[in-house]
Amino acid sequence: MSDATLGSRRDLPAAVWLGVPLASLALRFLTPLLGEQRWHHLMTGESGLVEVLTVVVLLPAVVLGAMIFLRRRELPRGVGWLMLLAGLAALYFAGEEASWGQHWLGYGTPQAVARINEQGEFNIHNISSLFNNVPRQLMFGGALVGGMVLPLALRRRLSWPEAPKSLWYWLIPNYRLVLISAMAVFLRLPNRLHHWLGAPPTESYLARAVFRYSGEFKEYCFALIILLYLLSVYLRMGLRKSSMSEREPKASAGEALGQLRPGTAGRRTRCSAGGTPTIGPAFPGHMASAAASRKRGSAAAGGSGTSGPTSAK
Repeated sequence: MSDATLGSRRDLPAAVWLGVPLASLALRFLTPLLGEQRWHHLMTGESGLVEVLTVVVLLPAVVLGAMIFLRRRELPRGVGWLMLLAGLAALYFAGEEASWGQHWLGYGTPQAVARINEQGEFNIHNISSLFNNVPRQLMFGGALVGGMVLPLALRRRLSWPEAPKSLWYWLIPNYRLVLISAMAVFLRLPNRLHHWLGAPPTESYLARAVFRYSGEFKEYCFALIILLYLLSVYLRMGLRKSSMSEREPKASAGEALGQLRPGTAGRRTRCSAGGTPTIGPAFPGHMASAAASRKRGSAAAGGSGTSGPTSAK
């Protein structure tokens, strides 16, 4: 069985790649039932539920990136470094989302940062639109192209037997990331259409659940993409290592016998006259006795060989 086929069997389970996005959608569509104020606090507010979940999702991604990097020799050249970069990106993402712990620890913002930060927080993305919009657009492009288009277009090619030897097999996500990527890309579309039609969202349930844009929920979807991607790579690495160990040559009959018999450590395998493997001690005393036996046998054979002609004479 090929590595690609084995990798498809030990990858993200459906409970993760399908269940987690669906549970997230349920959160989005059920929280508006709690009313405007509670919905705003949970879905859009600073230190709300969605923001906390985003940080919680990103922290395991940081660990996975480091773990994959430590096992980079099992991957094609350069993949481990790219996974480490993804882990560092998750660390930056989590730190910026929580203002590097300021939202939870409550420490003050240094005056030098507070003067240039639009919200007076200890972070970088509120200093300039460059630090805010560029990462968002990169994540949006990655979700659209890397999370949706390429996995679907190259699904058959990524399942080829030789695919795990390729760099692209590890860089391009598989179809399991399509759903969460589609959520990150298309959940803002109703808000865009509503805005283009010139009809501002109302305070109804439908407006909160569908048309009101929640940037925090979109960032949460981006965080899930990073986590599921790194987790998929890590799981496929574990399977690839086990499949490679299964392909190692098996021990010979003599070696297997030596391993199974108790008290045979440090002994060597030899064959008897009938070709049956036997276990003999591998130390000089045994070798000397064996040589002496062969010498006595040769002497006996020589003596019998010379007695024949002498008696005949």
